[in-house]
Amino acid sequence: WRSAFFFVVACLTQGLRTPVSSKDGNAMAMSTAAGSMSDLDQNGERPPASINGSEVLPKNDRIGKGESVAICAIAKEEEKYIVEWLDYYSGIGTDMIYLYDNSKNNTLAPLNKRPGVTVIHYPRHPVQFSAYSKCLANRQQHHTWMGIVDCDEFVVLYKHKTLKDMLREHLKSGALGLNWVIFGTSNEKEYRPKPVSLRFQLRMPGFDPRVKSFFRSGDVYEYNHPHYPTKLRKGTHQHDTSGYVFSGPFNGGCEGFRRVDRVIIQQHPGNFTPGKLEHFPHALEDAYNIGSEMELYLDQDKVDDQQLVAVDQTRPRHHHQHHHHKPPKKQSMACNSKNHTNVAVVHHFRYKSIEEYKRKRCYRHNADSNVDWCSVSREVVNGMFVGKWRNSDVWDTLKRVMPKYEVCEDPKEGDKCAEISKF
Repeated sequence: WRSAFFFVVACLTQGLRTPVSSKDGNAMAMSTAAGSMSDLDQNGERPPASINGSEVLPKNDRIGKGESVAICAIAKEEEKYIVEWLDYYSGIGTDMIYLYDNSKNNTLAPLNKRPGVTVIHYPRHPVQFSAYSKCLANRQQHHTWMGIVDCDEFVVLYKHKTLKDMLREHLKSGALGLNWVIFGTSNEKEYRPKPVSLRFQLRMPGFDPRVKSFFRSGDVYEYNHPHYPTKLRKGTHQHDTSGYVFSGPFNGGCEGFRRVDRVIIQQHPGNFTPGKLEHFPHALEDAYNIGSEMELYLDQDKVDDQQLVAVDQTRPRHHHQHHHHKPPKKQSMACNSKNHTNVAVVHHFRYKSIEEYKRKRCYRHNADSNVDWCSVSREVVNGMFVGKWRNSDVWDTLKRVMPKYEVCEDPKEGDKCAEISKF
């Protein structure tokens, strides 16, 4: 009778834990958080949890029975350029784009009329990792491949006509990291109603070691970093187009790459302030809050370890940190001797014009921070990167797949060009 009693209790408990369908996002989030054994996959691991409940796939989702590739992106104040970005990815064969609109008023909602585009109003803050998790949880079962790409990033294909062709050859399992190529201001001082890929064609020399990732949809369980999946299915790996296996956000070559270190600073939530970047004169501008850690990228061989000590000593201490405090740790990036940038890269139009970059850093801020970087950003204070090497790969591809953009090269057709970007 004892066995029967515990069996009944277990069944009742399991029934209480089973998520129920609900239009209330909070109720769904609570039920999902409770979870159940049925949430686990065949390997006993839990896929990403839905944040605000399930979503119904709209009619314009171009999902067939065959292979498909989708992109998840967060958009905030991207109205001026979003049509060009969507046209580009549609032109290189992306089947679906899921846009998480971080505006207050769902300004991108009209884009739902476009085939292959779904706009999800997502005004919450912080937004980045919750949106990634939501997109994975609700979409990954519908696609063969997925990618996390920002609205100022364009995948350039050197050997394939479509994104799907490239992924079919180079992403049979796990995740594929594609290196950044960063573009500067190209001496543009303010906004002009012309395509990004036409206005900004001066890039940094060489390649940036940071990657953006695509992945087999069934192989990723967690995506808690802007650059790479943080948890892959057992037996799969993150690699590049040469087959080289690496982990983390860096994949740098031995020549032609900026060499960087990754510094992890253990922190109590809210302790980090951007002023501490002053201790790192060679730090890249990006800094990420990853749970209880702050992640910085530093130019290799230019960082004195004493700087880490200096930062450590300036951090606020809480009473529970005195005996369990972890000092900053530095991880050096390995040197990859294989050629892994001859198949595909990601052109990152990081700056746009001087005026636009100042707005981004000083007023708009990023998706997960209200910090005013303007007063401490060396790029804003001391001048931004203009670019040295001319490159028009994105623009050339855009004209090939969407010939309507050719009119933008004619100075007399400014009105027609501006009309293209409207939605």
